[in-house]
Amino acid sequence: MATTQIIDGHFYITTGSVSGSRTLSISTIDGDDNAGGSITSIDGDATTISITTSSAHRLIAGNTVVITDTTSYNGSYTVATAPTTTTLTITDASHNLAAESSGKIQHTPTSIPSIIVTSSGHGLLAGETISITGTTNYNSSFVVGRIDSTSQFTIFEQGYNFASESSGTITRSGGYITHNINELVDIWATKIDFNYDNAIQLIAPVVSGGNVGSTNPTKTIDLKRITFSLNISGYLIDESGNSAKLKRDNLIALASLQGVDDAKSKRVMLVVWGTNNAANEQTIWDPNSTLGGAFIQKIMFSETGGYVGEAVSTTADVNPPERQIGITIQLIRGKVV
Repeated sequence: MATTQIIDGHFYITTGSVSGSRTLSISTIDGDDNAGGSITSIDGDATTISITTSSAHRLIAGNTVVITDTTSYNGSYTVATAPTTTTLTITDASHNLAAESSGKIQHTPTSIPSIIVTSSGHGLLAGETISITGTTNYNSSFVVGRIDSTSQFTIFEQGYNFASESSGTITRSGGYITHNINELVDIWATKIDFNYDNAIQLIAPVVSGGNVGSTNPTKTIDLKRITFSLNISGYLIDESGNSAKLKRDNLIALASLQGVDDAKSKRVMLVVWGTNNAANEQTIWDPNSTLGGAFIQKIMFSETGGYVGEAVSTTADVNPPERQIGITIQLIRGKVV
């Protein structure tokens, strides 16, 4: 099984189910109200000063810093890049000098308070709201400030200058889809049309007693044929591990599910689209609801050969690099009978 987070502006079609939250385990969590640290290496060339610190410096690009306790590099600078938690660069053409192995670097005029958290394969996004529980000093709700790696992220929050801890739980707010591999398609939607059709059928007049020409004949109106339909226009694009071509094939498989024993029921899709990460902000067509799920009625693809100027393999059995496929899909809501 796989878990996919529901992201703003995306449209999902799947045979899976939606859950409101997900928990992650914390390996380490460490807060500090100061940014900077001890320098273990500082070296300038004609354009750049490269610095390595002994521990996580907690600095980001654009920070103003002061370097002290060096022989040739003391002064005030602006951080250009922070490639890792212990390295950073400064753009400077006036310090093409010998490397040194000691010194201090400190954010100025005030420190940047932060909490560094490690959690293997966290999958979090910058700006996402999380809740931390099960710790001694860090239990609270936070906004993720920066993603450092697939196993580490930083929260910029003051007042958590506590000792490092090695346990706890992260709860991710918002919606998540649990699904089988290749049974979820993510569409970058550019337009969604939601239609509600109340099809009224007028049944022919009934004349009682066979009296042709009788006044006030009975008329019956059938109000049962109410149809919800959904038309989506957008793109299938290459993303991590899922090419546009693979998404196209997965979508066709979801619509037909050939060779599946219970294909009749599996063709009912769970459809999710929304405006926010919060679960109650999403619109969901759920097969388990009173009105039922969605059936894929028609799909139209518009494909190109890939990006202009991109190298294309000349091998006969290799397809051109497809990075973006235009799509229009029509769905009808209902139940299996």
